[in-house]
Amino acid sequence: MHSRGGLHTLFSMVLGGLVAATPHMVAATVMALARLLYEFAGPLEYMVDDLLPAVLALLRTKSREVVKAVLGFVKVQCPWPLNLCSLCACVSLT
Repeated sequence: MHSRGGLHTLFSMVLGGLVAATPHMVAATVMALARLLYEFAGPLEYMVDDLLPAVLALLRTKSREVVKAVLGFVKVQCPWPLNLCSLCACVSLT
């Protein structure tokens, strides 16, 4: 139980990088979140549904680096076959 608390604290600290000032830091944060969620899928699986719309909202940025990181996140976290209609409902690209 103690390790889950530490893992949750680490995850919360990494989440802070999503509001970073530079696109490089935001992209690195998204990649780190994808890696954490992949490695610790069991203890952190409840966070994916809440986190996915926020990460998909980053597709609106003009930074190619951030968009590439978001697509990598989706590739790792979303079940296949991917239901693109449900993902598009999470974020409006207009």
